[in-house]
Amino acid sequence: MTFALHSVVNLWGYSIVNNERKLRVRAGSSEGGTMVEFGEIMEEERELFSKSKVNSSGERIFVFEDMPDDEFQDDEVGENFVFDISRKYLGENLDACDELFETQFEGYTFTQTKPKKKTENKIIEPPKKVSPKKPWWKFW
Repeated sequence: MTFALHSVVNLWGYSIVNNERKLRVRAGSSEGGTMVEFGEIMEEERELFSKSKVNSSGERIFVFEDMPDDEFQDDEVGENFVFDISRKYLGENLDACDELFETQFEGYTFTQTKPKKKTENKIIEPPKKVSPKKPWWKFW
């Protein structure tokens, strides 16, 4: 799982990959709205999505029981999605950790290299002679 949060612009995002196969990606911000949405809704997202509807402008809005008169856009609940999904991978919501600001996060990447092909003894031809181009300013 990869996730990103930046509260200044309500930036949020997450990407779930399993065995080099991208399963789910969602990301957005207050300035750009939901910029990326790929893959099937995950179990951890279902509860929040159940509190949403699409308004007459085609935008997804969220309404919560404790604030029935308020409507929230994706960027206003994006971090809730990140926190709910982080529970699956960290054992608790990211925002529930009392030592969050002292947490040392580490990043890992996986790079698979292709096996080298066995090279054969080939005769390499010398490069062909290329005549230099004329300077563009000398057109007369």
